[in-house]
Amino acid sequence: MICYLHIFCSSYEKFAQLIEQDVGKRLWKLFPISRGPKISNLMFIDDVILFVGVNVEQARLISDCLTKFYVVSRQKQSAKKSSVYFSSNTSTVLTKEICNILEMPHSKDLN
Repeated sequence: MICYLHIFCSSYEKFAQLIEQDVGKRLWKLFPISRGPKISNLMFIDDVILFVGVNVEQARLISDCLTKFYVVSRQKQSAKKSSVYFSSNTSTVLTKEICNILEMPHSKDLN
């Protein structure tokens, strides 16, 4: 599952620290890139792309991480510009459940 967020860039460091804490606790499941390294996120000027496994536990972990981020930074991702992308073999039921947990729409592509 790929979660695309629009977050103001001055807070990236705080958000990255929250993700790294969960990676260190082995809660955040890293995403394999072909035969290369595994990653958890990519951060750009004002966008964040999160990579996790497609399951409810990982969706709740993202939701908890975002909640902690809001408390620390007082910033929230742009709901209009955030979305979740799933591989084509993800069930419709799971897609809907995860989108409800994250309170984000499903995107059919990565644009």
